[in-house]
Amino acid sequence: MSKQHVRQLKQRLLNYLLSIILVFFNGAIHAATLSDDAGHSLAITHAKAGAYKQALSIIKPLADKHQKPSRFYYDYLSILGWAKQHKSVIGQSVDINVQQAPLYVVKTIAIALRDQRLFVDAERLYRTITARFPNNVDGKIGLTLVLIDQQKYTVAKRQLTVLSKQHPKNTAVLYALAYLHESKQEFLQAIPIYEQISAINPADRSIHKKTILALNKIGASHLAFSLIKDPSLFTPAELASIRANMAAHQIRWGQVPSLKEEHRFDETDIAIRDLKNNIKDNQQRLGEVSPITLNERFDLLVALRNRVLMKAVIQQYESLISDNINVPNYSKNAYCDALLYQERPNDAENCYVEIIATGHQNINAKVALFYAYLENEKFTTAQQWIKKIAAEQPSSLKGIGKRKILKGNPKKTQTESASALSIAFADDLHQAHQLFTAMHGTAPYNTSLRKELSNVYYWRGWPRRAQIEYAIGLHQEPKSVGFKLGQSRNWLALKEYPLAEKTISELVHLYPEDKGVRKQSRLWAIHNMREFKTDITFDKSNGGTNGSRGMTIDSYLYSSPLDYNYRAYLHHRHAQAEFTEGDSLLNHAGIGIEYTAPNVLLSAELHKNHFDNNRVGLSLAGQYSYNDYLSTSFEFETLSKNTPLRALNQGIYAKSLTLGAQYRWHESRSVGTNVSYSKFSDGNKRKSIGGFWNERWHNQYNYKFSTRVDLFSSNNSKNNVIYFNPDRDYAASIAFENDFLTWRRYEDSFNQRLILSTGLYNQKNFSTGTTWGIQYEHRWKADNRFELIYGIKRTKNLYDGNHELGWNYYLTLDWRF
Repeated sequence: MSKQHVRQLKQRLLNYLLSIILVFFNGAIHAATLSDDAGHSLAITHAKAGAYKQALSIIKPLADKHQKPSRFYYDYLSILGWAKQHKSVIGQSVDINVQQAPLYVVKTIAIALRDQRLFVDAERLYRTITARFPNNVDGKIGLTLVLIDQQKYTVAKRQLTVLSKQHPKNTAVLYALAYLHESKQEFLQAIPIYEQISAINPADRSIHKKTILALNKIGASHLAFSLIKDPSLFTPAELASIRANMAAHQIRWGQVPSLKEEHRFDETDIAIRDLKNNIKDNQQRLGEVSPITLNERFDLLVALRNRVLMKAVIQQYESLISDNINVPNYSKNAYCDALLYQERPNDAENCYVEIIATGHQNINAKVALFYAYLENEKFTTAQQWIKKIAAEQPSSLKGIGKRKILKGNPKKTQTESASALSIAFADDLHQAHQLFTAMHGTAPYNTSLRKELSNVYYWRGWPRRAQIEYAIGLHQEPKSVGFKLGQSRNWLALKEYPLAEKTISELVHLYPEDKGVRKQSRLWAIHNMREFKTDITFDKSNGGTNGSRGMTIDSYLYSSPLDYNYRAYLHHRHAQAEFTEGDSLLNHAGIGIEYTAPNVLLSAELHKNHFDNNRVGLSLAGQYSYNDYLSTSFEFETLSKNTPLRALNQGIYAKSLTLGAQYRWHESRSVGTNVSYSKFSDGNKRKSIGGFWNERWHNQYNYKFSTRVDLFSSNNSKNNVIYFNPDRDYAASIAFENDFLTWRRYEDSFNQRLILSTGLYNQKNFSTGTTWGIQYEHRWKADNRFELIYGIKRTKNLYDGNHELGWNYYLTLDWRF
């Protein structure tokens, strides 16, 4: 090549570079200096290279220079479209006749209209395209897209079905079909379309991303995460969303019953671990208050609640509140549950009320508010509330699809069952029994109803009847915590102590977090404690029959159970009284053993009365229960505790035998009778018979009204003894007992009792007279292991035809330690 030729090439190259530089700084000047065709070509070259600003600076003067429409103007609109300046496209298109403009120009305008959400105008223009260019596939695809934008899914689907048959390998058609499913939230149907696109164009990385995001949206977040090979395809928010959904699904999986109960929290523990890691990562990458970060903090509340980590729930919620974050109801509900679990019923009640006031329709929150009312001792409010909720529930639900099959509504059963429970908790066990019997008769295979009916049997004092139902329930549902818990409590009532221990130990091992299990474990521990009982009375009378002044202290100290069924005990009784012939004093010391087993209670005591003539005595007592209703008892004493202190003061003692029977229908009605024979050392023989009828007429949680009728008769074989010893006497009395629950919080309570009694007494050789009594007492209970009763009683009795007025002050203590 000659030097001259080289110089010419260099000059041409220099000129070309100079022209580009000049165009870059001032496209308008070069457009004027270059020919129109050359400027047009240069603008197209820039546009194809993505240099839209430079391209527009060249093409616009040409479009303005030539009369519209011109090819320069058409391409100017086209480049505006490439540059995504859709508003400008629409503004410039007023000078375009779409019936004459080239296809690519009309398409540019249609795309701009769609982008600006002018769907009606876009549809009209696409229909023009399909009419002018019937063979143009892109125009038909564009029409379907704008139909989808307007939710005209049926028309769009019909047209896409035709297009997909005509062009099965056209990815644009497949993309449109996928867009149809995406718009309808049919991501499961979109995934096969993505797979077709990927098979046609394996290099399309965006479709792989769409597949993963669709899997995430349909709930297959774990599968979606496993398919991620290149995380750089995804934004941090998209990756965080997948991880958040994985944790959310993990929470739900934790609610699925596990094959082995000891593994029931495994999935929830994984969810809590992942949520904590996600939250930490999201706070760094997305910020403290990003929606995904907050959603995971909300989900953490639910996971912790499901794991029964209630203190952690409260801490997390309070942390959110301190950050001025508004917690959604579904997470706040977990906080309310935690408050109730932590025995903060006032706070829990307010929390549930706030949720429901927002219009939250979750039935579980409404039922939980019912239990908060109960634990706040608001029984009337609780009953009214749960009845309202039960009334709102339809009796049956309609299925979906063509065959709308009716089925029972479990929420109806749940709320009606809770309503019946509210009556039981308010101590109206008779009505609760009737309600659960009726519901169980309607749905005999409903284990929840069977469980509650079993509990009512237990509460009514029918442990054998309850045991049958618990056994049936456990056969139906072997893993039921409710049945196992009820049965363990029932074993204790039946005195099946080894079975009770075994069942409670298993429950504590498997369900240590369950409040019912923890309570039963606590009751079992209390059962195995030592026990101290004492009764202290002070008497004062204006007569001297039983002493003008007297005091009695009767105490028992029991050991912890030995080999389940035995308890050793110490017994001490101190009694003293003032008589006209002198004061009397008794100190009784004994040691004994108690045996309890199913149906049986036996005790034997060897004791010594420290008196002027010290004596050693033996007492045997026992009770046998034939069923839940009938029981008999006996007591034999060589030194009868019923020997009058006045007789003991004269060296007289008595042996006695008492036989008794009781029939107890339920908690509100019982009758009993007993016969007794006593043989005194002075030769006197006393025979007596008595009976009672106890009936509770009003039975509510805060007030109970009962009556007790007592009948008694005795006769003695010896007259003219120093102690009160009528030849024959009869007594009849009726007592009206009013029991007021003044205060209660869980296992602690305070009751007041007022008992009014009146009766008739007839003694042989004396006229019949009236007797009466007024008694007022306080009863405190605490922690299922402490009970304190104290009170005062004013009485009028009749002895040998003379009325005696007396005062009685008493205190009773029962303490497990």
